[in-house]
Amino acid sequence: MHKGGADAAAGGLALIADPTRARMLSLIVARPDGRATVTELADELGLRQPTVSHHAKALLDDGVLVRRPDGRRAWYSVAPDHLDRVTELLDMPTAGSRPDDEAAIERVVDDLATRFAGTFGRETVERYVRESRDLLAERTGVSKRFTSRAAEFAAERLAALAAQSPESGGTAPEVLFVCVQNAGRSQMAAAILRHLAGDRVHVRTAGSEPADAVSA
Repeated sequence: MHKGGADAAAGGLALIADPTRARMLSLIVARPDGRATVTELADELGLRQPTVSHHAKALLDDGVLVRRPDGRRAWYSVAPDHLDRVTELLDMPTAGSRPDDEAAIERVVDDLATRFAGTFGRETVERYVRESRDLLAERTGVSKRFTSRAAEFAAERLAALAAQSPESGGTAPEVLFVCVQNAGRSQMAAAILRHLAGDRVHVRTAGSEPADAVSA
């Protein structure tokens, strides 16, 4: 690789080396209008505004972000000449593009319709799959595994709905484990309960107050 290419690659790696900046860029690029305020980013990331402002300034100084004042607010967006490089490094589509293809969604619907045959019709399954896809698109950064994540989410929702139907008796209790700061405690607790109780309970996990990185 020639020096110019090496420098560009190194700059690209440095761009997303910080997980907070990578998440900020993912959120901005995933938005329909491709822009966000510091307040919005802080709310979605669960971070303090001064922390987000610090990272935004660093990206602004590097020319990766551009800042456009709007009254008392300021909008941040990825600089047009950096957009292709940022989306390539983050492995995600630009705002307004489809995070999945229709054929993949149809395959997911077919698989889940077969799995839940006799409980839900194909129309209901398709509605849940598309709703799950849209919910994930709104709340998370998209990736190349987006369709598989939407399939898992839809399957969980359908299974929970089926468990509460009169045909199933609706007797299995629902247990939700929640942890904070990416600690992984909820997943461990869920695994232990599933091992001990099997199908007698429906176990779910969730997290809040995400940290900048996964806890060691």
